[in-house]
Amino acid sequence: MVIKSFKESHPLVLLLYFLSIIILTIIQSHYLVIIIGFIACALLFYLTDHSGFKKILKYLMLLILLITITNPLFVSEGFDILYQNNFFTITKQALIYGFVFSLMISSMLLLFNVARKYLTDSHIIYLFGAIMPTLGLVVSMSLNLISRLKLQYQKIKEANRLMPYKNKLAKQRDMIIILITYAFESSLEMINSMNGRGYGSHKRSSFHLYQFKKDDLLKILIILSLDLMVILGYFDYYQDFYYYPLVQVYHYQWLDLFFMICFATLILLPVFFKGGKSYVSDWKSVF
Repeated sequence: MVIKSFKESHPLVLLLYFLSIIILTIIQSHYLVIIIGFIACALLFYLTDHSGFKKILKYLMLLILLITITNPLFVSEGFDILYQNNFFTITKQALIYGFVFSLMISSMLLLFNVARKYLTDSHIIYLFGAIMPTLGLVVSMSLNLISRLKLQYQKIKEANRLMPYKNKLAKQRDMIIILITYAFESSLEMINSMNGRGYGSHKRSSFHLYQFKKDDLLKILIILSLDLMVILGYFDYYQDFYYYPLVQVYHYQWLDLFFMICFATLILLPVFFKGGKSYVSDWKSVF
């Protein structure tokens, strides 16, 4: 049985995978689970886009620092007071929660960037085209437009590099005006093209070559099994974890290691499916 790489999986597999890891990352409250999730997301992003990892890492570090510092300014709960004046109170618990929350937000940003590499326009049209064709088309066009605007902004930036400007604000203003003009012109061209091709005049169908195969079923079974393990761990152990007024003292067990390995394995699942021939000769008999 030939196993396809995860990026070549059926769109339903990709949708189930990203929905699972995004939802299971959002609901977590235990700091160790969130830290492990962040490390796994960072590793997944690094293996998916090695060149873009260093660029996004500096922004993530800034985001983590910003959220960690600002959270105590808005939340004054907590037993251990580190600093206090007439305007605000900084507690150790608020700093810890701010740091943990910033890791969760950073994990979400990493996951959405990875999803953008895996889910293409054709995937989105295939997934939502039959149920909600308008929504599928709008989402696909929006993602495509964002990529085009980003590329066009780089071109405008390169073209204006040698232009004389008195200050940077005027330069940025002109670049934004040019980019907005380009966006309007592109939108009008797209509308005229869609009208010329008869969009909306009758029911339309989209062409695709996606086939649900045995290895797609295998991936779905693995995803659902890991989902079940992570959900059981969350409801049995981690859902009531608290940070205020004191960070909960948690006594770890061997079962915690199992749940956290399942969570990290679920996030890193694309790494384990690189494509190739299976070494388990009797998989064919299973299916």
